[in-house]
Amino acid sequence: MRTHTCRIILLAAAILLSGSLTAKARGILGGKRLESNFQIAAGAYSQSGSRADIFTWGLAVNLSYGLDIRLDERWSLMPGIGARLLSQGILEPRAEGADHDDFNYYDLFLCARYRYEMEGTRFIVSLGPELSKEKFRDTYFLDADPSDHRNNVVKVKPYDLGLRPAWAVEVGRHWRFGVEGHIGLRNVLTQRSDLNLTGSLHLHDITGTVCFYF
Repeated sequence: MRTHTCRIILLAAAILLSGSLTAKARGILGGKRLESNFQIAAGAYSQSGSRADIFTWGLAVNLSYGLDIRLDERWSLMPGIGARLLSQGILEPRAEGADHDDFNYYDLFLCARYRYEMEGTRFIVSLGPELSKEKFRDTYFLDADPSDHRNNVVKVKPYDLGLRPAWAVEVGRHWRFGVEGHIGLRNVLTQRSDLNLTGSLHLHDITGTVCFYF
């Protein structure tokens, strides 16, 4: 219920603020007020918490689209959507019998963005909440004991809630290069006390980004 409420609040905020702030921006800026951002990112994925696999890192890949709404010369608000892959198995495809964690998420985010300039180079920083829904649910696979009751149990809860920080430098008129992260705030571990599957698990990633905007 709490996750469902967070999802509704985030969706409502994105819709209402996008409309109202776009109207406000018409009277503030003389130039372009709306900007499309297509981004691809790749980097590392990690875990934290009592049930985290802290010795094994994974690959993080993220595709996203954001609509940047300018408020003034420095500030803007950007709602957006994305698809994110977090995979340990893709780095060790020949590890026979291994139970790697591989998660696929659809993301919905709303970020506040600030622009600044140093010695003629333009930068942008952003931060905001991100709500994620897992698709293609990953389950436990204990090859050593096919009769283990943990086999085929879903590993994580369907929703995650986190923060999405980012920093980028503008190159030319249509490109940005930078770094971006996801900081998992929610304990996503599926709790099964009957199977000794309890504790905490938080998912994080940090990636290098390439963004085309216009």
